[in-house]
Amino acid sequence: MTLEIVTSHWKEDLSWLLKSPWPVNLIDKEGADPSPLVPKYIIPNKGKESSVYIKYIVENYENLPDHVAFIHGHETAYHQCHDHPLLEVIEGAQREIHDFISLNNYFRLYHFLDETENWMKIETYWNLFGFKEEDKPVYGCRLEAPIGAQFIVSREAIRRYPKQDWNRWYNLVMNEGTDYFPLFLENIWHIIFGQPYRCGPNPRWFSFPAKMDIYWHEYHKTFPPAELAEKGFKIELKYIFTEP
Repeated sequence: MTLEIVTSHWKEDLSWLLKSPWPVNLIDKEGADPSPLVPKYIIPNKGKESSVYIKYIVENYENLPDHVAFIHGHETAYHQCHDHPLLEVIEGAQREIHDFISLNNYFRLYHFLDETENWMKIETYWNLFGFKEEDKPVYGCRLEAPIGAQFIVSREAIRRYPKQDWNRWYNLVMNEGTDYFPLFLENIWHIIFGQPYRCGPNPRWFSFPAKMDIYWHEYHKTFPPAELAEKGFKIELKYIFTEP
């Protein structure tokens, strides 16, 4: 089964990707530092990694490999919580039997609701993007989201949506977006690709033993507490790290 890597790059050192046994599709942001890889595309520095991932899908929709590993340009980061280098994590991923595999071992507990003030409006953004109604979580429910926006996804999962949808989303992120669109997409990539909204750690994702000290965090900046209290929700207004 074919696999290609897609990486977003601005200032990161990409020399580690020279060791990749799979083709690497480099997408630079305008103003990116020189790297040992030749960029396939150069796009405006907007939308963080989400614009890169969607750009690749739009340009390669008819010729996608069996699986795509979407990753950042850095080899290590706080959200990469495996005991293996990232290329080894990709190698150990059981992509033959999974349409989606998070590469980070890092998860967020996040409630599906619009927060107050100028913060993320997750339901509003869902409706704006026009994602599948049958996939939409119930308002106020708690997502278990594999975050850090690095994952392997199958061609079939990408094609759950037609190319025109991906193209429209690219235009939204690049031309009409807010700084919160990448964070919004980070919380729901797994749903877009056909996974349940509660997508916690899966030891069957990898051929190597699953690391037990999986990292979780729960984050809300502002939201309407009175509205949630009426529904019995209890959420702390702070950034916390916990282990399951």
